[in-house]
Amino acid sequence: MNTIADFDDETLCCIAKTYENDTRFKDYFNSYDNQNLASYISEAVNYFLSNENKKDNF
Repeated sequence: MNTIADFDDETLCCIAKTYENDTRFKDYFNSYDNQNLASYISEAVNYFLSNENKKDNF
């Protein structure tokens, strides 16, 4: 059975930050010939969710 969790933006940002801070995730993502991929993913998720929140407030 497939279950999809409904996470709030804060939780998603924390998960994305884990990609950057946890060496297991960081090493995995950075193995794709880009030593900054984990940081890029984390920053992109945080940027997107921050802008989505601003858009919802208008």
